[in-house]
Amino acid sequence: MKLCPLCEKENPSSANHCMHCGSVLSPNEKLEESDKIFRELNEIKKTNQLLKSALESELKNKQETANGKTENIIVPPPQPAPEQKNDAKTVAQPKSNKKTLALIFAMAAIALIVFGVFYYQNIYLPEKIDREAPRYYTFADKTVLRSTREAGVDYSKIASLNYGSELITYSHDINGWSEVKDDLGNKGFISSAYLLGKTDFSILNNIFGDTESKQCIGTTKCRLALLNYYKINALNDNWKVFCRPKDAKINTVLYPRIYSKNSKFTDFAVIIKDTQSGERKILIFGFDDDETLAWTKDGKAPNEGYIKKIYLTSSGTINVDYSD
Repeated sequence: MKLCPLCEKENPSSANHCMHCGSVLSPNEKLEESDKIFRELNEIKKTNQLLKSALESELKNKQETANGKTENIIVPPPQPAPEQKNDAKTVAQPKSNKKTLALIFAMAAIALIVFGVFYYQNIYLPEKIDREAPRYYTFADKTVLRSTREAGVDYSKIASLNYGSELITYSHDINGWSEVKDDLGNKGFISSAYLLGKTDFSILNNIFGDTESKQCIGTTKCRLALLNYYKINALNDNWKVFCRPKDAKINTVLYPRIYSKNSKFTDFAVIIKDTQSGERKILIFGFDDDETLAWTKDGKAPNEGYIKKIYLTSSGTINVDYSD
């Protein structure tokens, strides 16, 4: 017996075509053209029947759902997972990922080290040096900051600093130059002769009892002479200088030539006052031709009045006339 592959019914062993559906029972390359066509028609007919049956089932399910019945959901059978190919590329993938991660971490570590070195050298270290560097202060009314250790030339001027400018000081040569940075970030050199440390500047600045006194005592040699006198005699903060305007004819400050009318520099006389007791003193300073302090005289001054005249008597003493 032969089983028809199309309708699945039995046929005699000698039959070439199904007795029920007419399909060819056994393949034959020499089938006539009409047999081939007949077979294809039967296959199309069977396909149409399957489609018709599926459509009717679908319509029935929709109708039952509309009538409040639960729709029958046909769950397709699970498909087997695609077989993983255990080729060389698949096996090598985890190693490749590990190498990539290792490379990323190495590059990140290098970048972190480079940034750390850059930060330390260009940010942290300069800030640390500036923070720990001593501060010096200009005590001249105008002090030139220069790009070189060379005075008296215009090309090296960077800035002109006012009295009391605070400077970060990297090096300080008492008899030479100081390497500094101002509050605007300008770096350069200033003659150390125009700088004072914090303590000395505080003493000097406290001597000036008003704006006029600072204007009347404008030279660095006179300011240093006053500072040295205060330090040597341990005068407290009560002792101050008070002046009239700079263009006043008589004042508490005078610049005479006492010992020689032809001396290169004038001498310097000033009245200082104790603001608590009201006591006053007169201080007189003489200078050599290199502007260094040569001698100092002091004495009691009247409680009122200004310096009118200072001169040398025939006996060699210094006499001071005061105005009423």
